[in-house]
Amino acid sequence: TGMREHPDVYILDIGMPEMSGYEIAERVRSAEWGKQALLLALTGWGQQDDKKKARAAGFDHHFTKPVDLREIEQVLADFAKQSDFNFG
Repeated sequence: TGMREHPDVYILDIGMPEMSGYEIAERVRSAEWGKQALLLALTGWGQQDDKKKARAAGFDHHFTKPVDLREIEQVLADFAKQSDFNFG
């Protein structure tokens, strides 16, 4: 996939230059190491169609800006419990 790093969690904007968040999510999900990663879309694009596209690209959650950081913290905490991952 051309990606050198393999994080367990990705927080991506959708509308980025050069490559969209959808494209990155699809690349992560297509790699064996990316199947269990947590993908979060954090974007200004919040229409229902945008949310469907995010899910189809492989995102686990779609957050529309401005976002309540407690919601993201809860998703991260749930992910950590499910995967026995330690954030620090």
